[in-house]
Amino acid sequence: MNIERHRLDSKTENNLNQLGDMVLFIENLMEECLNQVDGKVPNEVLIPILIHRHLLQKADSIHANIDVGAEDASKAIMRTLIENYIYLAYILHSKTDEKSKAYYLAWYKSLKAELQKFQSDHKKSPIINSFLGGELDHLFPGESVQAEIDWIDKKIKAPWLKEINKKWNKVQRKANQSYINWHALFGHPKIRHVAVSVGMEAEYETLYSIYSQETHSTNAMRLLEHRDGISYFKPLRAYEDPDTIISMASTYLWRATDLTLRKLFPEKQSAFHLYSINKQGRLHDEE
Repeated sequence: MNIERHRLDSKTENNLNQLGDMVLFIENLMEECLNQVDGKVPNEVLIPILIHRHLLQKADSIHANIDVGAEDASKAIMRTLIENYIYLAYILHSKTDEKSKAYYLAWYKSLKAELQKFQSDHKKSPIINSFLGGELDHLFPGESVQAEIDWIDKKIKAPWLKEINKKWNKVQRKANQSYINWHALFGHPKIRHVAVSVGMEAEYETLYSIYSQETHSTNAMRLLEHRDGISYFKPLRAYEDPDTIISMASTYLWRATDLTLRKLFPEKQSAFHLYSINKQGRLHDEE
């Protein structure tokens, strides 16, 4: 494996370490926030916190990948990080309770749809059975699958989701589609519409679109480089511009955390800001 370029200069390595430090601090801070909630965490708090944690996980993954020289993998992860930030901003922007319910409902509807494929009477089951070597019924007994679906149905039909279910069914009938995104319930059927609604059209048209290329197979052409008229494979692990990825991950993690604290735990925002100020002070001292 050619990892000749797997080298970070001292400034970039310092920035990477700062990202790792930020991830750890924020993880502990958010756990403190949840621990102060009395009783069951409300859904309108839990869903944004889970999306934020998913974003935090992606920032941590970017840190780990950059650390071992896998910069291109970090670009694909950056796409997911930005997507999570868009959805987090969308849910916290307005109608947080209703949007959180829609997000919750979408998760269980999606899970149910996946499980139904493993039922013998589903149109996709012959394909899955063939893939599993004819062992579908053995690996996924019909009774067990149905029991899981019944459990999910109870979640979906919970009384506190009655109104959001009505809205979902109404929007789905109007769209005449078998599948809709949860944000379609609020007039934004695609992620682009969501991004525009929270003032993030520029991020969607640039960063999200650019980093989305890393998830497409046509992007394989980037693995060639040309020097003196001769084509070469790029190293599997190579640094091209790790500073940008590190900076982007740090910036959107900071924004996501600041937004979440401001909307849900304002009493913790000052601690986060103090950490940020001290962090910047350390960076300036080291420079």
